[in-house]
Amino acid sequence: MRVTLLVTCGTSLLRNAASDASPTKPQGISDALHKRLVEMNNRYNISRLSRLEPGSIEDSEIRDKHAYSGSELFQSLLDYIRERGGSYATAEINTMDLLIRDNRLLPDDISNVFLYHSDTGSGLLCARVMEEYLRNERGLRVERVEVQGFSKAKALEQFQECMIDLMSKVVRMVKRRKRGSTTHDMGADEVERVYVLATAGFKPESTAAVIAALLAGADGIYYVYEATRELVSIPAIPLALDERVKGYVEMIFGKDYRDEPRDAILERGIGAEVVDMLEERGLIESKGELNSKVGLRDWVRELLS
Repeated sequence: MRVTLLVTCGTSLLRNAASDASPTKPQGISDALHKRLVEMNNRYNISRLSRLEPGSIEDSEIRDKHAYSGSELFQSLLDYIRERGGSYATAEINTMDLLIRDNRLLPDDISNVFLYHSDTGSGLLCARVMEEYLRNERGLRVERVEVQGFSKAKALEQFQECMIDLMSKVVRMVKRRKRGSTTHDMGADEVERVYVLATAGFKPESTAAVIAALLAGADGIYYVYEATRELVSIPAIPLALDERVKGYVEMIFGKDYRDEPRDAILERGIGAEVVDMLEERGLIESKGELNSKVGLRDWVRELLS
């Protein structure tokens, strides 16, 4: 069995590193690393980095100065994962390791790991550290997928746009990986399966990723249950766009899903209440000068293609 993993990412690495930077050295890390973690915590307040306001000056500085190999903070966090172990250092890798254990997967069974992270400084820092660890220490094929807009989102509408970007990217990836597995001459045991690991990240982001993955036909959703620290599997319940919605989409946009002037849609006898309903559900969006046109959202286009 071949597996692709789509992993929602948060900042658990920063929270765990801050906890282990306490005056009492925890088991599992050397004296030298503990001393360095304490220094980094005194200098940067690691715990606070996970709670920085997106788009703030401090968050931008993390992105510009520390979210790359060579930064002392980056290197300290990387060494922390190496010594502490990925399962102890991050919720994301802990979920991966439990999945690998419970499904008896070998490293070669994992085709790709995609890390979905925000465009905030702290989100990028954690994702890049995990990317380097998984690639160089575990030998996995890893790719980051940056979800746009979180670093600038101030209003609810902007935050919703970030959710749409996340859903579009998850749908696109699930469909691409599932489509790729059917184009090769694979045996039954070699069919590509796509799993979403949704333990980490803020709950709205994880929820959006799960819904998008199920709509696109993912094979399973996994997260770690906080009370027992055990891996929980959510069945791949088949979800789909309502057939009536599909009919409205084709009536409005045609089979090539071209953008359409709002007035022209109404002139064809399609009620304004239908257009408003589709827009409220996040299926279409206003476009063009003075929002005179409407277009299909990317994630819906991906589902229907």
